[in-house]
Amino acid sequence: IRFIGVGESIEDLRPFDADDFVKALFD
Repeated sequence: IRFIGVGESIEDLRPFDADDFVKALFD
């Protein structure tokens, strides 16, 4: 599982979801 940061700290990492990531980029 890949992780992406959604905040400033390591605690803000969450499981990488490609669909959600793309939706967030283009929202």
